[in-house]
Amino acid sequence: MVSGISIFAISFINRWGDEVVSSHETMTEIIAHQLLQYSESVFYDPGIETLFKDEKLSEADLNELDSLLKTLSNIVLNEIKGLEGGFYLRSNDKFIGYAYPTLPPPKPAYGPPPRSYDIIKGQILETINGNHGISRLHEFDPAVFPLSTVPIVLNTKVIGATWVRIHIERKLPAYRLREFLFFVAAISIGGFIVAVIIFLSLQKRTRDIRIGLESIQKDPTYRFHMKGGTYGFITESINSLVDNLDVEHRNLQKLEKEMHQQDKLASLGKLIAGVAHEVKTPLAMIKTRVQLWQHKLNARTDTEDILEIVTPESMELVVKEINRLTDLVNRLLVFSKPINKELSNYNINQVSQESIDLLKMSHPGIEFIETYAANIPDIPIDSLAMKQVIINILSNSIQANAEKGQVTLTTLMSDDKKSILVRIHDNGPGIPANLLNKIFDPFFTTRAEGAGLGLSISYEIIKAHGGNIEFFNGIDGGLTCEIRLPAS
Repeated sequence: MVSGISIFAISFINRWGDEVVSSHETMTEIIAHQLLQYSESVFYDPGIETLFKDEKLSEADLNELDSLLKTLSNIVLNEIKGLEGGFYLRSNDKFIGYAYPTLPPPKPAYGPPPRSYDIIKGQILETINGNHGISRLHEFDPAVFPLSTVPIVLNTKVIGATWVRIHIERKLPAYRLREFLFFVAAISIGGFIVAVIIFLSLQKRTRDIRIGLESIQKDPTYRFHMKGGTYGFITESINSLVDNLDVEHRNLQKLEKEMHQQDKLASLGKLIAGVAHEVKTPLAMIKTRVQLWQHKLNARTDTEDILEIVTPESMELVVKEINRLTDLVNRLLVFSKPINKELSNYNINQVSQESIDLLKMSHPGIEFIETYAANIPDIPIDSLAMKQVIINILSNSIQANAEKGQVTLTTLMSDDKKSILVRIHDNGPGIPANLLNKIFDPFFTTRAEGAGLGLSISYEIIKAHGGNIEFFNGIDGGLTCEIRLPAS
């Protein structure tokens, strides 16, 4: 009987330890991605992005980048006690932006301590070579820490990685308790009584955490009451993670003030607000679904199949929201690099015709009327970006026409022969006059669906070509878009 009780107690404590490890692995993975997300404002800054054209950064450039990233790391990692991390730059083979804000002085200055250096660097190189994030538990006496690494991709090139870890050896009393239970179970029935008491206590705390998570789900302002021990640390971490979501917008604003000049804040403010709004909904749906799985897994019986908890429908919802975030990020990247700097000579007639041909088959209810001027010269453009602009505008015209009617595309030279004009007209309802000055604002849209980035991206692309784009309502109805590009 004593042997059976011991086996049961040890199995329970093993699960307890696994939960502690799993929760901290998840936390480091979330923070590593958060560090990557916040660092994009640094790496995609035009002044910083140009530094990576060379194979290796100079010492001065490296020091400047290290200072910016160290400020960012201190802000992000300061939210949860014990977090340690930063960045690794592949070209210079160096750790930069290192921070351990909750460690009492003296603090390491240039990167991870010697005993952990090779472990962290080895996982980072695996992440860079495979271009995928890794979360893994590492142990060496007496240290136990989960480590998460995420690749940093700049213009399709992996330039380095973020890394975040947290020591949990002092948060794993289950390992010491397991040895104690082995001893007690072997010598006395008293060990059984102690084990039962501990089991009931842990069961109560687990139930309290489950009830607390359900309360947070119903009331986002609810927070766990502070307690001691491992489960107290878990509840503190959950409180910190929930609080991080509430202060995310303020942290972003703070980073903007520290890393950008004042003349950039006005334009970036509107873009950041739109991003936060668009990202908040899919992140909330993903977080809620994962928390629901966690609640059910914690309360799962031995006979309950995991497929009954993580259903294909719920997994499909998470994947759908992740794809939505990915699409939004890909669209936003255009603002940092709207066109390919290596332009080639193309004829706008050919680009326009190819764009219309892509839409004709999928929109049989639309009559496309095309008029191309014969005297249009070839000009240096990014043909793919220009196609994106024309397809965006044509798609808007098709939607305005409710998939029926006419869409007219005309190319011509300006009277002074200095500009090439592309005019696209539809016979839809047009746009209210009071909204015409807002259509290029990021995330502005009059439709129920869509992120409101299409025309903002089109505007950036045309401006990068040295041209101009504007919309105006026709006298007889409909909406006209006019794109003006320099002829030479």
